[in-house]
Amino acid sequence: LVEIGEARNTAGDNVGGREDFVAAAQLARISERSDLLARAACAYGGDSAVWLDFTDSIGRALLDEALAVLPPGPSAERAACLAKRSGWCTLDVDPAERQRLASEAVTIAESTGNTEVLLPALEAQAQALMAVGDCPPLLRLADRLGHLSDSTYENYWRSMARYFRLAAQFIANDFDGVRRLQAELQAADWSRLTPTHRWSMVCVGSNLAVLEGRWHDVVEPDPD
Repeated sequence: LVEIGEARNTAGDNVGGREDFVAAAQLARISERSDLLARAACAYGGDSAVWLDFTDSIGRALLDEALAVLPPGPSAERAACLAKRSGWCTLDVDPAERQRLASEAVTIAESTGNTEVLLPALEAQAQALMAVGDCPPLLRLADRLGHLSDSTYENYWRSMARYFRLAAQFIANDFDGVRRLQAELQAADWSRLTPTHRWSMVCVGSNLAVLEGRWHDVVEPDPD
């Protein structure tokens, strides 16, 4: 069930995949498999998560349940659940909880010594910093992501490091830097970016066009 749901997420059916993860979570409870419960909870909603349905309470509940039943102490599963849980706080008025969860995810991920566990946690922390416009630490984190991505040879993480640097430069009104990085990202392999991140890239380009008065370059992002 988890693999079916993950396949549906990959195919873009994040809404439909949610039912598979709910069913998988129930089987994980019955079999007392906290690892599978954590996997189902993290995959519920895919990368879109809270953006699929602002009123969705299941995603938060599954992650809270997984965090409660996972064995105590640092683990890859706990780091992943905390990182995902921070994402469900995206629309919270107070950003403190989102930042706390993301920071805890990074701390635990670092303790595992596993780069593949650390990278998603750093991404969650970068998203939290970007949301509040905290430019200096966001730039430092983008540099760290870039350094780590060089050891993984993953285009996705290289692109994300550039994306967060672009966001930080946009916040700092460094439009020359934004243009350079945007050109690099557009020349990169976008197939490795999620639809949400591709949508964000289009938005950045349109925002820059508005600020520069290039109205003919403003694009209305396609939500599909």
